[in-house]
Amino acid sequence: MIYEFKVTLKDIPVPVWRVIQMDSEATFYAFHCVLQAAFNWYDIHLHNFMVEQKNGKRVERTFIKPKDEEDYDSPIATGTLDEEEERLSSWFKLVNDKVTYVYDFGDEWRHEIVLTNILERSEDVFYPSVIAAKNAAPEEDSRFEVLTGQVDLEADEKDLLLEINEEIMNGLSDMVSQLDEVNHLWENLLLSAKQFHALKPWNAMADDDIFAVIDPVTQEILFCSVLGAGRETFGLAVYIGQEGLEALMDTIEQKPDILFKQRSILLSYEDRGDLQKDEYELIKTYDVPFRGRKAWPVFKSYQPGLYPWMIDNEEARYLTVALQAAIEVYDDFMHDVDMPFLFEEKKVYTKVPRDINNQHMDTAIADIEGMLASRTHEAKLEVSEIDLKRVKNLPVVPRTIEFALQYVELPIQNEPDERPFFPLMVIAVEHESGYIIHQDLFSGVLNANVFQMELLNLFQTLGGVPQQLLMKREIAAHIKPLTDSLNLHVKTVDYPSKVNKVINSLYHHMD
Repeated sequence: MIYEFKVTLKDIPVPVWRVIQMDSEATFYAFHCVLQAAFNWYDIHLHNFMVEQKNGKRVERTFIKPKDEEDYDSPIATGTLDEEEERLSSWFKLVNDKVTYVYDFGDEWRHEIVLTNILERSEDVFYPSVIAAKNAAPEEDSRFEVLTGQVDLEADEKDLLLEINEEIMNGLSDMVSQLDEVNHLWENLLLSAKQFHALKPWNAMADDDIFAVIDPVTQEILFCSVLGAGRETFGLAVYIGQEGLEALMDTIEQKPDILFKQRSILLSYEDRGDLQKDEYELIKTYDVPFRGRKAWPVFKSYQPGLYPWMIDNEEARYLTVALQAAIEVYDDFMHDVDMPFLFEEKKVYTKVPRDINNQHMDTAIADIEGMLASRTHEAKLEVSEIDLKRVKNLPVVPRTIEFALQYVELPIQNEPDERPFFPLMVIAVEHESGYIIHQDLFSGVLNANVFQMELLNLFQTLGGVPQQLLMKREIAAHIKPLTDSLNLHVKTVDYPSKVNKVINSLYHHMD
């Protein structure tokens, strides 16, 4: 479908607006490019989209912005999403749905975007296009001059439309070039996956023959493990950075709940009949043939708190780098190159690309003892002095409370094309009676800040500080700075009995 929007520049003395027709499946990034052309901006400042009304109802504000922009304080936002991933059709559902586009956080040019019509696509019309316009837009960095009436924005509508649509056409040429780069990226990934499969490195290498490669763009270290020696899953697992290394070590040590914590990318080879529709369509999009049993590549992204999902462009680039390094490492391995054993020697055989094209790689032995040591780093106090002082004034309650905070194995998907997440559940139960004192379900990523803030919430609910807390050792480590500051008695247990009983009951109820 074609969406028709009226976009009005707000908070200026004269009316400036555009009527834009745009494909409903376009991304917000594409919309950003069209808006830049429509209002003659130069894209030299930060920007974001802020959703205010969706499906005919006002919603809590959600920001959609560039993935690589630094985060800024947005206390009124419920979340931030990637403009290259979000599509217009996911947020504009009904006529009069509204989004605000802000460009230049200094001058703060606010554009009110209202969906005014939903049309059938016309074969003889080029999209996107601006079909009506009122007055020229201000120049960059001219907020003061505009507000004080020093700028004349009057313009002939016919000339304005011609100029705007010509600018959109030029911008589309640039977007096509970017799309070609993305297509080239995925084609390279599939070619590398095909070459890697042809070598069948799992016939010689074990999954604990860990090696690494330095990503030439981000300088992130990627830890790699060839899968298939056990003849079950064939492929390559790539663990990204410090977070990935910790997930790798937890996997080797067979720690629980790995699915919720790991930062990794997985390439596995499957039978054609086991592929999902989108996995098969991705392969058929590019002219890279695959055939045979356990020969079709499937790419999966694992991120803390999120459901396993299709990899994005950045992860596709990471995986391509890892595969090209893996091909070289396999060749070295077959020529009896001495590779250190990561888990004993705290060193890793590492490939270092000389440039971003990964055509030539040097070899190094990287000492990662420091990275491994940081796994056991002590948590820091995450609460403010004011909150700490407030808790210290609370009375001690003569009760033993079991406290737990964990992901729930019930992925939630807010939109059809949106990556599901695992919600966090916090629960506190009185040890003697099994009475539930405090519980909540929310989205987020487990870290020391979340653990400590939820413990404070428990104290508020309880109206005091319990005489003793029972919890898992992992949780105790995250809240130790807080419990030490309050001189709280914490007892660690493998499985808090009453909490487990409540959680199992909840899972049974959900089933």
